[in-house]
Amino acid sequence: MLFVCKGCGKKYRLKTDAAPANLDRLRCRQCGEGVRQVKETNAGELFFFDRDKALHGFAMDNIIVFSNQKGGVAKTTTCLNLGLSLALLKKKVLLIDFDGQANLSLSLGYQDRNSFFEIVDTRVKDFSSHIIATRYTGLYLLPSNMNMALLNKRYLSRQFFEFLLRDRLNQLGESFDYILIDTPPSIEFFTMNALTAAQMAIIPCQCEFLATHGVTKIKKLIEQIQAKTNPGLTFRILITMFDANETASQVVYEKLQQLYPGKLFTTLIGRDSKIKEAQILSLPAIVYDRESTAARQHILLAKEILDSMPTALSSEQNTDKQSPIIAG
Repeated sequence: MLFVCKGCGKKYRLKTDAAPANLDRLRCRQCGEGVRQVKETNAGELFFFDRDKALHGFAMDNIIVFSNQKGGVAKTTTCLNLGLSLALLKKKVLLIDFDGQANLSLSLGYQDRNSFFEIVDTRVKDFSSHIIATRYTGLYLLPSNMNMALLNKRYLSRQFFEFLLRDRLNQLGESFDYILIDTPPSIEFFTMNALTAAQMAIIPCQCEFLATHGVTKIKKLIEQIQAKTNPGLTFRILITMFDANETASQVVYEKLQQLYPGKLFTTLIGRDSKIKEAQILSLPAIVYDRESTAARQHILLAKEILDSMPTALSSEQNTDKQSPIIAG
């Protein structure tokens, strides 16, 4: 019988077929979080195009993942608007919707398209036809769909499942300047794969007391990923929905600076009603109102990213790259 930690994803196998009576009180020896039972199945064997490179190579240096176990901290909004901001700065950007809820895909007006599930399921090496060239120059999308939930069920109990995304992204080579991955507010298959594949994790965080605990949890997970699957992974904290007029926002912001010196972005993303208005129209805020506070702040964030993570390819080379086939 297999159990998986709800916090760090560590797996435990019991020789008995009966679930322990005290299951709700069992805690992971590694991080102290609770565990849940996982149904084991013989279906869904792992397939790698280059397992050795995926397991023993290094993550690509242009991949950024947005992660926080707490929901509602603007992961998807930031991923979308930062991606478009980088595209406006002449970079070629791939957004990967790695959340079964598909909010990133819906925000761009796409649904029921091929996703990472179909890439894994069909074992296709050239998955350019799964990548959508959006209406915005330089911005591409690998969507999510309802089949994504099957990945967690099929592969979570498999050895080396954390390397599936890295293996597939290795096939892209240097097709994109930046790859941005949106993840769900949970651990398991998606977050573990994304963190294993990424060079940097951006942790969006509201300036609220409870949000700081979410940062602590994801930081512990990142440390475990560094020790186990991706030693080169770094992280930065991005303050979102900041209100300079709120004393609580100021206090929490100062506390985070003390707890994580040098880890906070200089750019702060403030509260802006334009973001919610843009979401209604399935538009990035930067398109809905180019002069909005949100638009200007995401451009500043993009420039900060360019300084801290210089793209491997110049903007001149960028114009010569072949675009992926547009999925019909």
